[in-house]
Amino acid sequence: MNILDNTSEFTLNSLTLPVWIAIGVVSLLILVCSVFAIVFGIMLPIKYMRFNKKQTARGVAGKDVARDLLDKYGMEKIKVKKANIFTAFMVGNSYSHFFKRVRLRGLIYNKDSLTSVAIAGQKVGLAKLDKDGDKDMKRRIWLLPFLTFLGPWAFILLVVLGIVLDVILFKFSGILFLSFSILGVLFYLFCAFYQFIQLKTEKKAQDVALDILVKENYLTAEEVKDAKELYKVYNLNYIFDIIISILEAILQILKIVLMVLSKSSSSSSSSN
Repeated sequence: MNILDNTSEFTLNSLTLPVWIAIGVVSLLILVCSVFAIVFGIMLPIKYMRFNKKQTARGVAGKDVARDLLDKYGMEKIKVKKANIFTAFMVGNSYSHFFKRVRLRGLIYNKDSLTSVAIAGQKVGLAKLDKDGDKDMKRRIWLLPFLTFLGPWAFILLVVLGIVLDVILFKFSGILFLSFSILGVLFYLFCAFYQFIQLKTEKKAQDVALDILVKENYLTAEEVKDAKELYKVYNLNYIFDIIISILEAILQILKIVLMVLSKSSSSSSSSN
């Protein structure tokens, strides 16, 4: 028996039925998680804009907060820049290890809002993790050149990839099916690993930010609650992206198992 023979049949019998059920369950979970991802994806800009209208008690713009904190914590060489159209689209508010700069979107760059201060502080937090040699931050920096597109576009890219794989795997079978399935599994697992590292570093940077923003009197106790609320929505987006990546990997594995069992069942029927 050669499981890589060219066959497009996925049989339904007592042997493959549990796999079909598992595929259905995993597909349903992906759909549910996708709905939640869309909901939190919509919530994020709503919270972002809402808190961007709320002025902080101290009234200092995000760019000035970032500059002050970088100077006070030994990161004078890191620049604070307004994100241009390209960087705003690709990476948004960000910290770059390679270019040694904190980028802030135009909407918050020169604004003394809660969003501006919270985001500026969090990006300084990432820079501080880098400066302190945090292990997870080192992993993130090493992986970043390969996965720059992940982050704000992760959910969309994962869904599109899932659709493309389904189209490809519907048209091909045998060795092509197996090859694309394995590549899909590896890619989704790689994405999940990077997103997990990204979530860990983002959360650490948020904790650093809240600590130094309070210490330097940039946020009041009430404003800290709002900043945590904003950070929480960011984190939930990362969490659902990780879950979807893992579920997509499981789905591809189940399809490989289904192909093997279907071929085995077909071969047994032919021999009989």
